[in-house]
Amino acid sequence: MFINQTGGEEPEVKTLFQKPWFEEFIKHVLWSIFTGVKVIEIFKLDENLELYTAELIPMEHTNPKKGLILKEPGQQNGQNYKTGNLENFYLQIGKDYDIGTLAEITPLVLAKKLAMGSWLDFIEKFGIPPRIVTTDNNSTERQDELLDMMLKMVNNHVAVLNGTEKIEIPQTPNTDAYKVFNEMIARLNSEMSKRILGQDGTSDNKDTSGNYGSLKILQEVANDRHESDKLFVKYIINSQLIPRLIILSSVYAPLNNLTFDWDTSEEIEKGTMVDKAVALTNAGFELDHQILAEKTGMPITGIKKPIEQEKDGNDPKKKN
Repeated sequence: MFINQTGGEEPEVKTLFQKPWFEEFIKHVLWSIFTGVKVIEIFKLDENLELYTAELIPMEHTNPKKGLILKEPGQQNGQNYKTGNLENFYLQIGKDYDIGTLAEITPLVLAKKLAMGSWLDFIEKFGIPPRIVTTDNNSTERQDELLDMMLKMVNNHVAVLNGTEKIEIPQTPNTDAYKVFNEMIARLNSEMSKRILGQDGTSDNKDTSGNYGSLKILQEVANDRHESDKLFVKYIINSQLIPRLIILSSVYAPLNNLTFDWDTSEEIEKGTMVDKAVALTNAGFELDHQILAEKTGMPITGIKKPIEQEKDGNDPKKKN
């Protein structure tokens, strides 16, 4: 929502932002937390002089330290987007050296990749027991026949042996490999969840049934992260996006002296809202009938006096 200088809301301005480009912009801003500094272009207008895309400049084509947009990756010279003619059409989200949260958890990701690869190697070597053939025939021809027979037994479990020849299947190593690899991967998942979400109780299927305190804390942590993201987006919109939109097109002139904020009001079902309004009115509170009519969709045409007052007004004894 958009707030004017007196604290009132300007609902008609919201339609300017109920567009796909605004969703793109918020996505780019939030991803900068995870992947580092971003440069966003707001320049292309449609036939109504409204912005229709918020385009992200590929990171390899930017040099945030110098404030340059590069035609080719690795160039030393380019177009300066922090000063000059391009200043009003490009936004840098994040500091010049921000690399993002995902870079900080890279060691955990690599360790998880190693653990899963080692687990696959273990399965390949020991998941299927080997087959050993013992024979007294030392001829190369017979040994080749037995080798070919064992290779074909992968699909056809049939063998024809001679004399004292026999097939043995040894036991696999008596180690709890599942526990070794799975617990390491679970620990890495937990560490990554804590770094991104601040906790791992809502992502690792942990049993918190019956523990109201733990559930409440997890919800509070999730809300804190959510509110932090909303504040970050709010500051970017107010300090960078709105001033550039006003310069970009006359369509955004109504944004002058307005401040963007998140609508934190909770949606209440109309039936529940009517019940609450009746209860508050009976308790003696005076409600804003115009807002109540807008929220419930029920037009209010007047105020009727309570029945007790009507009876008191028609009672001749009380008039005397």
